[in-house]
Amino acid sequence: MAEMTEARTSWNTRYLSTEGFDIQITLRDDDEAALLKRAKKVITGIVKAGGKPVTRSSNPRGRGSSKREPKYVERGGKLYCNQRLGDRSICGAEGAMREGRCGWFFACPNYKNHAR
Repeated sequence: MAEMTEARTSWNTRYLSTEGFDIQITLRDDDEAALLKRAKKVITGIVKAGGKPVTRSSNPRGRGSSKREPKYVERGGKLYCNQRLGDRSICGAEGAMREGRCGWFFACPNYKNHAR
């Protein structure tokens, strides 16, 4: 079997077929413009066949929102913790920005009670 050399450019996409299959397609080429033309043709074909895009989630278990909440909120010139506690309520403790060995971070006095 011949060994494949690495292409100069590649394009990956995933889609869900009308039958429910999660399909990944990889196109490779040495010419970026030619690859883009081929990719547009493939996308057109997928859409005509009824395929739907599959998006990657930063939340693989599908629980809650994949969008992260900010660590703190500012109200009236003071910083308050916006992290969730074990009972899923918002902490709300007043905190401050501190400088550590890896840079600045928000320090909450109630950090031990934050949900993991």
